[in-house]
Amino acid sequence: VAGAGQPETIKRWIQQLDAEAFADREAASEALLKIGLDARAPIEAALATPNASLELQVRGRDLLEKLKLLEKRQNTLQLSALLEQASLANRGKLDQAKLHTLLERLVQVWSDVSGEAKSLPVTLKDVQPPGDRDLSSARTNALVVVDCGQISSGKKCIVLAETAVEISRAEECIIIAGNTVNVSSARNCIILAGEHIHVREGENNLILSGGLLQSSFPRKTVVGAARTLKQSVSASVIHLNSPPTEQRWLFAAGQPDRNPKEVRSEAIILELPERKNALEDAITLTQVISSRTQPLAIFQRREGQGEYVARIDQELCAPDGPPLPELAGWKLMYCGSSGFAVFKKGEERAVLRVSEAR
Repeated sequence: VAGAGQPETIKRWIQQLDAEAFADREAASEALLKIGLDARAPIEAALATPNASLELQVRGRDLLEKLKLLEKRQNTLQLSALLEQASLANRGKLDQAKLHTLLERLVQVWSDVSGEAKSLPVTLKDVQPPGDRDLSSARTNALVVVDCGQISSGKKCIVLAETAVEISRAEECIIIAGNTVNVSSARNCIILAGEHIHVREGENNLILSGGLLQSSFPRKTVVGAARTLKQSVSASVIHLNSPPTEQRWLFAAGQPDRNPKEVRSEAIILELPERKNALEDAITLTQVISSRTQPLAIFQRREGQGEYVARIDQELCAPDGPPLPELAGWKLMYCGSSGFAVFKKGEERAVLRVSEAR
């Protein structure tokens, strides 16, 4: 709409809500809805005038309801928007201002849900630009951008992994991965992933997954999963927008902090658009060997007998034979220590897990 945000334009469209022709009234409603939230205050002012017609009142109230819904949707934080930044970062297209804005909104959700004032454990201003992609060493005050890999430990780091990342110890870190995050110990961290998160032990974290989240000993932590939440021992844990846990240890009635608090919030959406894993229908992963010297993934074809071995950066093929026709172009990219493997075909990625074998 030309001049959509101009007061005179908005005033003219509001006046047209009471036009004689139905088509003109409809056009005015559509135009004001396209203008968006800038039109809300002028519409409210028009409805408050003593000579507002019935038509204006009906259309005006309808528009206000729609604008309220629009505002609510604009202020709803989606996990997918944060995961997208990890993918963009790996392609050299990170929007740092947008990522910071999204993280600030996420911290607000964290504060509201926990009932405590929270802050970002680290900001983009605190970290150094990405250097080499050898992830084997410890990282401090670093921006780590990678497709997938493993870090021994991180402190005050921002880790953006398009596919998967594994970290032994993380302290005051922000970790975002498109598919998988595996952390042995986490303190004061924000951890986000699209499909699978496993945090063995941690305290004062925000951990959100678009699929499965497993945690063994979470304390003073907000956890959320769109599909499956598994945990054992816990203390002062809040379950955010999550289904009931699949496993929960029972505690004495005298330990109320051991019982998780269930919370729903409309401020964040964990569900992700359905994504097809291109290899799930073709192979089943049976074993992963994550050795640094010779990582291997062993798989079975959906059709046919026997097992096949996949090696890093080699096209999937029969033993001592040509590439398998239905798997042409697919190569093993990474073997995770928790029983998963990452495969690639050009820009496409697929993560399979031994535990998901059917």
